[in-house]
Amino acid sequence: MKLFFHMLFKIAAITGMSILSAASFAHGENLPGPNGGFIRMPGAFHIEVIPQQNGFKILLLDIGFQHPLIQHSTVKAVIKQDTKSMELRCKPKQNYFYCSVDPKQLAKATSLEVTAVRNNAKGAPAIYPLPLKRS
Repeated sequence: MKLFFHMLFKIAAITGMSILSAASFAHGENLPGPNGGFIRMPGAFHIEVIPQQNGFKILLLDIGFQHPLIQHSTVKAVIKQDTKSMELRCKPKQNYFYCSVDPKQLAKATSLEVTAVRNNAKGAPAIYPLPLKRS
């Protein structure tokens, strides 16, 4: 009986992981965004991160991957290195946020965490493994 429940747990875990990974691909996370960046969907909108020489361009796109918006929106970006975290300075530009980072700090970073509000709609933290690369 114990073996049965153990096997049932394994099957449920594998099925759950398959569904979650398929769901993330359904949101386009495996494809370049409309501006060539990396996409995550933390809520009712998409975040597109585009690496720049000394930082990141962050666009808050609607559900259809369009209409970047900065009005009534905020971005908080944090790079993580093993046990340390460093918040980046993010400033609104034309239709995106620019978050600057020291290249030396970025070279040591293992992930970028972006928490955004788009048009007063708060999203969950979006995690990007660093360095950014296509799978």
